[in-house]
Amino acid sequence: MKRILISLAIACITLCSYAQKNLPVGMRSEITETEQNDDTFSLFKYKDQDESVGYYLSLLHTNGSVSFEILEMGNTSISSFDECCLYLGENYDQVLETLTGLVDLFSEPSGTTRELEARRSNGAEGLADSITVNCILRKGLLGKHLAIQFEGRNHPAEVQLSKSTLKSLISGVKFYRKLHPEK
Repeated sequence: MKRILISLAIACITLCSYAQKNLPVGMRSEITETEQNDDTFSLFKYKDQDESVGYYLSLLHTNGSVSFEILEMGNTSISSFDECCLYLGENYDQVLETLTGLVDLFSEPSGTTRELEARRSNGAEGLADSITVNCILRKGLLGKHLAIQFEGRNHPAEVQLSKSTLKSLISGVKFYRKLHPEK
């Protein structure tokens, strides 16, 4: 039984490794994910129509939710969201350098601002046009955080990143890199 489970695990790893090499155009391939409060931050690889590959960090801003009751399904909640994806680089080294640069911002004085390259979500899995977002270091009750501001569909949006979230993403990329080295 032990040998069968080991064989299945090896087959699964091989299959996942093969699937990562052949990334379809316009599709996201998740690298790592972390949570902060109720927010989930996903770092993924994306291939454009011109076959260029980039790594992005998904930033979701929820616009609140509307709750209503449907008799058959019970209480249901629908929320709308805006998403922008920070561009992190073309390879693991650039991704780690960008994330480390964001962590290094926490040693700067509160109010420090940086402009970052990002792309809007097209509402599905794909990415649309490039935009520039503002990243501001703020000090709150629970410590410093990066406030990333971008223009949502109907209004300005802001997502907050903590230092621990960025460090968690760095660890996730390093682990993923060991399993899936670039060639």
